[in-house]
Amino acid sequence: MMGLFILSETVFFLLLIIAYIQYHRVRGNGPTAADNLDLWRTAVFSLCLFASSAPVWRAGAAFRRGARGRSAAWLGATVLLGLVFLIGQGIEYAGLLHRDVTISRDLFGTTFFTLTGFHGLHVGIGLLVLSVLA
Repeated sequence: MMGLFILSETVFFLLLIIAYIQYHRVRGNGPTAADNLDLWRTAVFSLCLFASSAPVWRAGAAFRRGARGRSAAWLGATVLLGLVFLIGQGIEYAGLLHRDVTISRDLFGTTFFTLTGFHGLHVGIGLLVLSVLA
């Protein structure tokens, strides 16, 4: 069941990305991610999210060995890295809104805020679940 859930989420996000690419290809002009985002800052916060996979894996291994305290500590590290990502997303949102890039402004704003908003929601829910597990 978890595999099907992950597959459905993957398809959902993939379709949002394809919609953006298709509409941008048809429209041909307008702002893009490269025009609006700080690539290095976005990369750093994304790396924190990618890196959170390692401590959650370590938490599972510790749990299987019966090391509950270590497992909780690794889950805490995962949550911390996820929080860094969400804070980074908030910083990015604030910068975009400051430059008047909103969900209703254009294709970039609509697809960016929809895609990253749903992703942030998923990450936030995951962090709550991991916190409960810890």
